Amino acid sequence: MTETLVAQRADLQSPTLFFGLSSSNTLRPDLFEHFALHALDGAGTNRRVTTLADIVPCHVSQISALLRGGELRVDVALIQVRRLPEGGLTLGVIADFTQAMIRAARVVIALVNPSLPITDGDALVDGNDIDVFVESDDRLIDMPVTVALSQPHATTLM
Repeated sequence: MTETLVAQRADLQSPTLFFGLSSSNTLRPDLFEHFALHALDGAGTNRRVTTLADIVPCHVSQISALLRGGELRVDVALIQVRRLPEGGLTLGVIADFTQAMIRAARVVIALVNPSLPITDGDALVDGNDIDVFVESDDRLIDMPVTVALSQPHATTLM
C-alpha cells in the first residue's frame, strides 16, 4: 500500500506521513518534495530518512493519547489485518496504538495479509471499522531459522 501511495505522490497535495518502525523500502529521501514526514523513531529502514523527518518526541505508549486528544491527526490509516478462521480480524502483533489510530482516522484502509500471526485481545478489529480492504499475499519479514547450539557444560571450580 505504501508503494501505491508513493507512486501517486505527484497527484497528492503534500500529505504528512506519520510512521513507526518500518522495514519497507518505500521511505526514501527523494520523497520529501511531495511529503512531510513525522516519525516515531529512527529504527529499521526509517534511519535513512530521520534526518529529514520531524521526530515525535514521546514514548510509543503515549501515541494513543495523542491520537485521542487530537494532537496527532489521522485522515487515512494504512494497517494490516488477517482474517480469523471463526470470523473477525486481527492486527497480528502490531496492536500498540493501532486501535486509537483506527478510531481517529477518517478512512481506514486494511491490507489483508494471511501471513500475520493470529492474536487476540487488543489485536482484534471489528470489520465495520475498516473502509477499504486490499487483498495481498505478501510475506512478512521472515526471520531465518536458527540452529540451536549445544550449551557448553558448566565447569565447577573448587
